[in-house]
Amino acid sequence: MNNMNDSLPDLMRRATETLEPESTDLVERGMKRGAVLRRRRTALLSLSGTTAVLVTAGIVFGGTQVLGSPDHKQAPVASAPAAAATTPAKPAAPATGKDTLATLRKLVPAGLQISKPTSMDGGLGGQNSASIVVDDGNGASWLMVTTGYAYGNPTDCSNSLPHTCTIQADGSALEAVTREAVSRNGHLKEASSNYVMLTRPNGTQVALTSMSAAGEGSPVTRKQPLFTLTELAKLAGSKNWGYPPKKTITQQPAAEPKPPVVPLPATLATLKKVIPGHPQLSQPHTWGGGQNGYNGASYVTNDGKGASSVDALLTTSAPVKKCPEEGLSHCKVRSDGSVLAWANNVPSYDDSRQQKYGIVGNFIQLYLPDGRTINMSSFNGLGEKPEVKHTRAAPAYTVEQLTNMADSKLWIFPGGTK
Repeated sequence: MNNMNDSLPDLMRRATETLEPESTDLVERGMKRGAVLRRRRTALLSLSGTTAVLVTAGIVFGGTQVLGSPDHKQAPVASAPAAAATTPAKPAAPATGKDTLATLRKLVPAGLQISKPTSMDGGLGGQNSASIVVDDGNGASWLMVTTGYAYGNPTDCSNSLPHTCTIQADGSALEAVTREAVSRNGHLKEASSNYVMLTRPNGTQVALTSMSAAGEGSPVTRKQPLFTLTELAKLAGSKNWGYPPKKTITQQPAAEPKPPVVPLPATLATLKKVIPGHPQLSQPHTWGGGQNGYNGASYVTNDGKGASSVDALLTTSAPVKKCPEEGLSHCKVRSDGSVLAWANNVPSYDDSRQQKYGIVGNFIQLYLPDGRTINMSSFNGLGEKPEVKHTRAAPAYTVEQLTNMADSKLWIFPGGTK
């Protein structure tokens, strides 16, 4: 086993890497945007059932902060008299990838060095994309934008990781995710990034990613992405973006859930029952459910010694018989054939923010012999990456307590998907 300082969305995703391919795909879609979120392939096709980690879970938090509306209110414009409206206004021409690149360059603050411009149109769902590498003198940072349309429920936050999505005053949905660098066996696999996606009530969508590298899969070139979540949200909220022609998308039938299909409130209720003691519970949250093939639930607990987030993620797929080669730092096969992996006091950040916020978490992953799997975590704050200082010295629940909760016979596991 390797000691890893990875975010919970990564840990939970790795917990499903040995599952059947179709189930893995569903978990990736539901955890979306935590890993999920910042990639061009996840950017703009918000089909039914799609974030992540990162459970994460995230759980909680996938590591993010909640942002206000990026738009400034505009003064109302008086309409022209009906008699004067003899010629209807000509609709704006659809934008191309080159138009998107031109807008991106226009919106980037002055004084930054810009290089390696790229653009593309006609992607999946008809979206446009563009990217540039920007440098403020502290290292290159890849900035990528995708514009297009949401399909399904355009401003629905129900499948987002906790605290990563907010509904703005104008009805838009703003999703914001910070993703830490990911390492495997001491080698960097992925640089850190900030990601936002703004979906307006009319279905138009803008997604932006800023990385601490000059491109996906490239070596790290700076400590943090050049653009913060707030700055990316401001760019996404610009009225200057144009959009490609809207295409008719024929959606494939959603995967049929295998029985049982467990209501999310039932999973939340079970979590409430298995939490030991009588702490104060607040901020209930659920994600997944139905055709996603997994159920997630979380609470913020307070036993009088400070707030602590606790969460659970349940799914069912191919049985795991031995300890995964990668993942949590400790693992054993128990006498009943179940596989238990765990890690204590895992720091949430691998940079100066860890000293600033001090968030650590305890994690367990329990693989039952019949394929049922439960992941649980507890943090010494409001979540994994709440961007606020820790609220207690240690997570409220130890690995042993999390294991006892996971071992409860009260859990009803969703049956995955066909």
